[in-house]
Amino acid sequence: MTTGLASAHVAGIVHRDLKPGNVMLLPDGTVKVLDFGLAKIPDISLTKSHATLGTIRYVAPEQIRGDRVDGRADLWAIGVMLYEMLAGTPPFRGEHEVSILHAVLHEEPPRISRVNPDLPLAFDELIGALLQKDPEGRYQSAEALLTDIVALKRGAALTHKPPFWSRTARHRHVRRAVIPLARTGC
Repeated sequence: MTTGLASAHVAGIVHRDLKPGNVMLLPDGTVKVLDFGLAKIPDISLTKSHATLGTIRYVAPEQIRGDRVDGRADLWAIGVMLYEMLAGTPPFRGEHEVSILHAVLHEEPPRISRVNPDLPLAFDELIGALLQKDPEGRYQSAEALLTDIVALKRGAALTHKPPFWSRTARHRHVRRAVIPLARTGC
């Protein structure tokens, strides 16, 4: 799926409605992205401006706010779908569309490893990076995401790290700094 999205994004096409119903898994394991009906093509607006587009549960925060949307909105939707697949529950919940929109804009989902303790902690980093509220903190391209998915499969470290300050306090990884004590000549 990420290679297909990468090709679309390079061409300037943003899907804007990625959801499980628009993704098909073929018998050979190939994933196909379907229904580009809400896609945004450069310099052509297929919908009225500032409209919230897509299926609410998968819409990126910038879509909700009516901000500029690029391929990172599709990567957000991939993060939501991965979370759902691995946790068995959506990351942002609510009884009504408004409460889901509020959750997307203002709440942080529980770490995926807390919901599914069988997952390696690297999934926290991968999904956490995809679900950054600020698109600047997310993966910047489908190719970068694909690189980290391959690294995850190999058990290697992920290359993308979301900015420290874009993470909430309960999601920050604080590393202890080891400062060597200066030796004095005494």
